[in-house]
Amino acid sequence: MAFVYVWMYDAFPLLIALGVLHAAAVLFTERRLEYRPLIFIGVGIFLGMVINPYFPVNITFSIQHMLPKLADATSVSVGNEWYPYDTGQLLKNSLPALVAFASGILASDL
Repeated sequence: MAFVYVWMYDAFPLLIALGVLHAAAVLFTERRLEYRPLIFIGVGIFLGMVINPYFPVNITFSIQHMLPKLADATSVSVGNEWYPYDTGQLLKNSLPALVAFASGILASDL
């Protein structure tokens, strides 16, 4: 799965974080070290990076993509999707979805 995830999505380092969280959860709840998922994730990421049609450019791209976010998060410019809509623009863009959402809430037995 990690192999495929590396090919499909650029945020594959999240797999490492999930593996560490899983290992920590098992350690805290069952008092045993579950290291196999970490090994599987590491091998999958390594193979996904090396057995890749874009190798070795994919490695330099990933490093160039992640370093600015790790070094200084405020210097990375973001698009308009990170800024809030004003109410008029939200209603103009999403009125059918908001009406469907409100209808679903009113139709439910809350």
